[in-house]
Order: sequence, then C-alpha cells, then structure tokens
Amino acid sequence: MRYEYLIFDFGGVILEKGSLGDLLFTILQANGELVDYDVLMDKIHKFDKGQLSESKFWREIDVQDYEKIRKNFMNKVLSLIDPTFEQLSLNLKGKIKIGLLSNISESWGEEVLISPQLKGIFDVNVLTGKEGYSKPEPEVYDILIKKCNCEPNKILFIDDKIKNLVVASTLGIKTAWMIRKPKKTPEFIPDYMISDLIQIGSIIEEQKKLYKLV
Repeated sequence: MRYEYLIFDFGGVILEKGSLGDLLFTILQANGELVDYDVLMDKIHKFDKGQLSESKFWREIDVQDYEKIRKNFMNKVLSLIDPTFEQLSLNLKGKIKIGLLSNISESWGEEVLISPQLKGIFDVNVLTGKEGYSKPEPEVYDILIKKCNCEPNKILFIDDKIKNLVVASTLGIKTAWMIRKPKKTPEFIPDYMISDLIQIGSIIEEQKKLYKLV
C-alpha cells in the first residue's frame, strides 16, 4: 500500500498554533473589544460550519468596525504557518498529492488558499464552512474521500486533535497525530505520532521504499 494523498489540518498542523478562535480572542482583547470567550467560540463553530455569513458573525459578537481587526487577524494567522510546511510541500511535489481538511469558514479558508504562502500547494481541499459539516462529523471525511477518489487507506490525514483522527480511522483513513507539546497518550493510537512536520517526509519516503519492495 502506498499513500496517494497527504491531507493536513490547518490550525495546529500547518499553523504552529492550534485554535483560530483563541487567536482571534487575543486580538479582540488587544483592540478593546469586550467579547465573551464562550460566546465567541460558539459563533466561530457556527461560522466554521457555514451557518453564519461573515458579516453576521461579526455582528453576533458585537464587533461593528471589524475590517482592521480582520486584517490583523488574517496577517497573524498567515505569519504562524510552520516554515517546515513550505519546504515539505516542495520536497513532496510530484511524489504525493497534498490536501487540506480544516474546520474553517469559507471566506477565511479561501483567503488562506490564495495567500502567497499556500497558493497552488493543495490538490484538494475541504473547508467545513463550504461543506456544512465539521470535524469530527463523519460526513466531512466522506466528502474528503470522494474528492480524493481513492481507497481511504491510501489517504494519510494529519491532525493535532485525537478526536478528529478517531473518526477518520473508523472510515479507513490512515492517521498521524501532530503533538507539538507533550500530551497524555490516548486510548486510541493513531498510525503515526509526530512532533515535527519533517517527520512526514520520512514516512512518505519509507512508504515509497516499501512499495518498491512489494
């Protein structure tokens, strides 16, 4: 078996930090916006599933003049892209197809995809705000499998949240857990556990060698 698709989560995998919600909360606080954290997380969850438009999202968290905050937020997001990812994607070009599966709104996700850092990298993408389902709902993985148009076990999915990997695994997708900081070992054990994206390159190269030996 040889992997055909390498699928990355965004926050916590491609980004060196995890939660976009936490990042936005920090920026809102720095700008003097008095937004309740739990309310913000709830609205972001709905925004990420396409249940709120962007303008309505900002209204629901009571931020009126959001353009400057939004610009600062997106700039900060893109500044957090792991520099290893760019090199890894260049090294893997032509060896495996690369994809994105992220709990992110359609508008933010589309902006990320056309950014100078990530433009043209992904062969397939699943943005939950566009699809209407979010991880770990099984439907979003079904969408991914259909877009990849291959057997699930030929997809390797990397995420920093174990709950997202559990469901992917039940559907036959191979999994890699990104652990940037020490965490308690869960009951579910993924196919791989990594602490640096450079390890993904080694996994893919090893798969190629094994495939040639078969």
